[in-house]
Amino acid sequence: MLIIWLLLVLFISIVPVPRTGIETGEFDKLVHFVIYGITGIFILRSLADKGSRPLIITLLSIIASSTYGFFLEVVQSLLPYRSFSVNDILANCSGATIFVISWGFLKKGLLKGKG
Repeated sequence: MLIIWLLLVLFISIVPVPRTGIETGEFDKLVHFVIYGITGIFILRSLADKGSRPLIITLLSIIASSTYGFFLEVVQSLLPYRSFSVNDILANCSGATIFVISWGFLKKGLLKGKG
């Protein structure tokens, strides 16, 4: 599932976006936040299957998701119809961090509650 998700994110990151004349404003940053948050969770779940320590898995998930977002921003800078955005990178990193940490707390709380 992770590979399919990463390919989908790659695809939507490199296809030309038609200009509609409608200003998206900060909605674009929210989309980045959510997409890379989901990416972080997919990576977290994939790494969790490997049986490593939770803190290491959490950090690796955040770093991997953020790095993937940075890489795709660099790729976009090479495309004539896309552009590089530091604000997008910040939204990517923020989404990955908040989603992954929240997921960890949620799962820990759910497991603790099952006692």
